Amino acid sequence: MSGKRKTYIFALLGLIILVSIVVFLTKSNGSSDKVATVNGVSISKQEFNKQYKMILSYYETIARKLSDKEKKGLQEEVLARLVDKAIILQEAQKRNIVVTDEEVNKYISQKFKGNKKLQDEYLKERSLTLKDYKEVVRYQKTREKLYDIVTKNYKYEDKPIQFTKYLNELKKKAEIEVYVKFE
Repeated sequence: MSGKRKTYIFALLGLIILVSIVVFLTKSNGSSDKVATVNGVSISKQEFNKQYKMILSYYETIARKLSDKEKKGLQEEVLARLVDKAIILQEAQKRNIVVTDEEVNKYISQKFKGNKKLQDEYLKERSLTLKDYKEVVRYQKTREKLYDIVTKNYKYEDKPIQFTKYLNELKKKAEIEVYVKFE
């Protein structure tokens, strides 16, 4: 092999390695603050950690400490729920489904019957702030409205199955990228 050809091959290999390193660093830096994206919308590590800690705290309060294997399973479940949430919120937005502050406040008021102490205990048990809880309620109400629209032509007993099928179809069509692996 001639000297020029060796130099050319080494230069090409060096360039390939350099490009690979740049791509790797760009991808890892670009995803360092998020655990996934759904149709270009990020699910942040902060949101994931908040949900995970909230659910972990709830389980450990009402049941027992979870094993490492159970915690890994919980992490996977939390990520799956957040992906579902992102898909549902995106679909609700496409369909112009809106839940107002008034609807959220009315629900909370009815749930606790105006009992501030009961509300505070409920939030504390679940490691939630009132703002966080309002977000939860807003999502639940949004999901309910989408559910009602999607399942309006089905029998009561078929509605959950049909909504799950609908959600699964949306997931199949969605561009979902996951940047974390739970070990």
